[in-house]
Amino acid sequence: MDLPPLNLDPTECHRIQLEMKATIDAFMEHNPPKARESNALSDGFKVYSHKRGAAKLYTRRAENSSLNEVLILDTTPMALNDIADIYYSDSNDVFRVEMAILYDDHFLDAAILHTSFAKSEFDAYQWFGVKYKKFNITGTTFADSRDAVYFEYMGMTYDKYGNRTLFLMRDSTYMASFPAQPRSVRNFIKAVYLFTELASENVVDTIQLAFSDPSGSIPSFIFNKQLVRYASAASRMPYYLQQKRLVVACLGTRPRRMTEGRICSSCNAKINGFKARYNCRACGDVVCGNCIVAIARPIASKIPPAIVKDDYCKCCFVGVSSSSRGNSLSPRSTSAPMSKKFSFTDRATHPSEGNSASPTPSSSSSGSQGHNNPHFLQEDINCLYIPDKRNDPFKQMQESLETQKILVSKMKERLNKPAYLTS
Repeated sequence: MDLPPLNLDPTECHRIQLEMKATIDAFMEHNPPKARESNALSDGFKVYSHKRGAAKLYTRRAENSSLNEVLILDTTPMALNDIADIYYSDSNDVFRVEMAILYDDHFLDAAILHTSFAKSEFDAYQWFGVKYKKFNITGTTFADSRDAVYFEYMGMTYDKYGNRTLFLMRDSTYMASFPAQPRSVRNFIKAVYLFTELASENVVDTIQLAFSDPSGSIPSFIFNKQLVRYASAASRMPYYLQQKRLVVACLGTRPRRMTEGRICSSCNAKINGFKARYNCRACGDVVCGNCIVAIARPIASKIPPAIVKDDYCKCCFVGVSSSSRGNSLSPRSTSAPMSKKFSFTDRATHPSEGNSASPTPSSSSSGSQGHNNPHFLQEDINCLYIPDKRNDPFKQMQESLETQKILVSKMKERLNKPAYLTS
């Protein structure tokens, strides 16, 4: 990826940070957890989708645009720190993994262009800087690829009721003057996410407001449907978290390959000559096709897709889920399982050069302001998060593996019995 150097004035970055913080604070003040549904209706949003046990999806026509803003309300039993891990990326490698998993075959490139400040002893999830991503829009193969350059602000704070809250904001309008890249159309995004931990109910209450303008030749009625499609796909975010943790844990390690093995290490099924065998990239064990989880990993490629699919066994996949609740994030070893009316389109539809951060002599601001009262945010519509509601999917997968092993053992016992005993 050949991107021009980005040297930002620390004073300008600090001004943008304060402006984004003010937007976050206003959004948080206007949307306390108990009033978010009623506020959505009073702010002009209409219910687009509301299925039992799923998130509520609202849409509203954006100001001065034929495109829609999308609002999602949900509650999830996931831990707040786990949700933060989905979005927190402070290095190029981790950010590229996150985008590759999210966009899959439509991923083209991603990079962190500038970091003003990252995590500290006061806030383990704070980050502020500029990110770049390039992707194809799903279902629009006739259109050029899109790229987005945006400021991202993320961190942890407390709302006025004392609830621990993760905030995330992305805004590309400050980078409107960034040079256009070859064979891509600039995508403008603005999004604010709040994840509020309700300790008394043992859930996290979520509100996500996002707007995206793809520019170019994509008709608005097609792209509006894509927004809803992205929102629906966000129900897989708990799986994205596990995939991200597993791929990141294996970055920089050489794949293991066990040449011997005719028994699947996950389900104990026999793998004969007519059955495909796979090696888990994490532990190297031999597994059958039924116990493989394919996860995208980014690669440097000028020809799409810029990913490869690595094979992991279900035991490592579940093992990372289990370890994420503790201190270790390592896959298993080979011997053990592993608004007032809040609008986004004031600047998004008409980006102003005056609001753009202008290149100046290189510097990286310390970002030490506000450490005693940290603040925070992230993501556009392409990353909308609607996690699985009730049952832990990874616990279910582990139980399924154990059941499968028991059934295979019983079948082997029955086949090994003499015929006169089974008649």
